Amino acid sequence: MLASMFSGPSRAFLSRFRRDRCELALDLGCGTGHSTRLVARALRPGQTIGLDSSPAALRAARSRTRNPTVAFAHHDVTATPFPAPQPDLVYSRFLLAHVSEPEDAVRRWVAELRPGGRLLLDEGSSIRTSHEPIGRYLEMVGALLEHRGTAVDIGGVLDGLGEIGGMARRHPLSREVTFTPPANGVAAMFRANMDAWRDDPFIATHVGEAAVAWLESELEALARTPIRDGVAWDLKQVAFERR
Repeated sequence: MLASMFSGPSRAFLSRFRRDRCELALDLGCGTGHSTRLVARALRPGQTIGLDSSPAALRAARSRTRNPTVAFAHHDVTATPFPAPQPDLVYSRFLLAHVSEPEDAVRRWVAELRPGGRLLLDEGSSIRTSHEPIGRYLEMVGALLEHRGTAVDIGGVLDGLGEIGGMARRHPLSREVTFTPPANGVAAMFRANMDAWRDDPFIATHVGEAAVAWLESELEALARTPIRDGVAWDLKQVAFERR
């Protein structure tokens, strides 16, 4: 759901690099392959490889992909080296917030590039909304991530990365954009996400079943409406070029 919703801004970011020579592109944390296919269409590299640690996601990715230049491999993207030759381009979307040491991960990903290669990071930095259930969802998830010790200001992390240890420079085509996804679609996506954490012991203790049930109901109700306004999602689309 997230993959299709953010196709527009992601495609626009990738297309800024279309004229660059690209024989091999890697898509980190590819999931079911939507972003990998997007990279292949936008950049037309000689080969695109999606990497993910979920066998089930990779099976789905392979079954949905018909492009012979696109392949998938099982790999934990926080571990380097990657199971591929030096890539010309590495793409990562909405991944750094799930990495325990994002600055270190970015440095290691840059080190995998060939000289002149690009690392493209496509990340959300903040969300503003006028819809109470969406705001409550963000508060609950933020508290859960803070409890787990994984609450990270990815926007701040990216702002603080400059030369990356002398290995890479920040590319001038980096940009910040504000995306306005449909509120009903965001509500549907967040409601689906709740299934992954609603039974977490922290949520049961600090939020409670009644609050969780209310949020599920309100998100479902908003998802069924035609309402599209009321959500602004700030994105940081940052590129680094290997020296």
